[in-house]
Amino acid sequence: MKKNRILITCQLLFFCLTVGLIIISGITGCSDEPTTGPLIPQSRSLLAIAGSSTLTLYDLEMNTILDGHLGLGNAPNWIESNAEHLYVINSMSNDICVFRYTEESIDFDGIFDLGLAYNRNPYAAAWLDQEKLAITNLRENTVSVYNTLTNTVEQTWPVGTSPEGILVKDDFCYVIATGYDFSNYEYHYGKLYKLSRTTGEMVDSIPLGYNPQFIASDLDDRLYITCTGNYDDIVGRIHVIEVSAFRLYGILELSEGYPGRLEIAPDGSLYIAAGGWASEENEYGVVLHWIPFANSPVEEIYVGLGATDIAIQDRTDGYSVFVACSEDNCIYEIRDSEVYSVIPLEESPYDVHIWNSYIPDE
Repeated sequence: MKKNRILITCQLLFFCLTVGLIIISGITGCSDEPTTGPLIPQSRSLLAIAGSSTLTLYDLEMNTILDGHLGLGNAPNWIESNAEHLYVINSMSNDICVFRYTEESIDFDGIFDLGLAYNRNPYAAAWLDQEKLAITNLRENTVSVYNTLTNTVEQTWPVGTSPEGILVKDDFCYVIATGYDFSNYEYHYGKLYKLSRTTGEMVDSIPLGYNPQFIASDLDDRLYITCTGNYDDIVGRIHVIEVSAFRLYGILELSEGYPGRLEIAPDGSLYIAAGGWASEENEYGVVLHWIPFANSPVEEIYVGLGATDIAIQDRTDGYSVFVACSEDNCIYEIRDSEVYSVIPLEESPYDVHIWNSYIPDE
């Protein structure tokens, strides 16, 4: 891959996102209410795929895309779910779309404000409990507590500069402050903040690498954080945090790609979406696969161009890694470190999420 050209592309992409976030401050809301399919599910295991304006659902048992699309807000950026509902956070319209699994179809429940008046630009989310989501606000330097029963923001917690990734583990909420300076469009070293899960009170913080963005947790005592670097002379890294001692456990330096969203597989290995862009004459996108502290090198798995997000499905015979390849308009499925299938789409995918839905008893 032509590394020097990738650097320029990644800088331009982040710059364009930043400009978009500033421009959106003048927008007063979603221009159109999302429209409903119909989407008729055949099973309860679905892959949710957010494009630039629509939600597509892929049936993981039937291996088929559900007919129809569901409209979204402006700049959908993150997907979460519980058994009955799917939630899509729209960063630029500062709202959240809610969809519900029923006996006959996937229904649109509504679109709800997350802070348009404050231009919060909600970014990522994690469950605090069965009812409440904690949502980072990139432009406001806060975390919102969103009640899914009332569809309202109940609390706002202050955190560090330009927060993105968030994770809830045991009694605490961990928030990544990227340190990005929107006034000068500059990357900086970031921090990991440890908050009380119930009150949002700041418990502790620890410094991180350059431009930290996303976070995942293994089943033991470690957190994994992707630091993209500055897309120039500061390389991408994975910072590993020991949870119990809340200290830096180790750093993995990367020689290929720029680490973005990541997931931990059932076997404990780490998969990381690492870009790869057509405009810079790259021929493929990259997913990085690493078995932590097993004395094994980082494996590069080549997928479609523009690898932006990852979702992992646990199966009885192993697991599947689904990769959103935004520039090739498709989803790549990886099994045993090899491409197993490719799912073509009508719209560029940016976010993917496994939704194991069910119909609750009356």
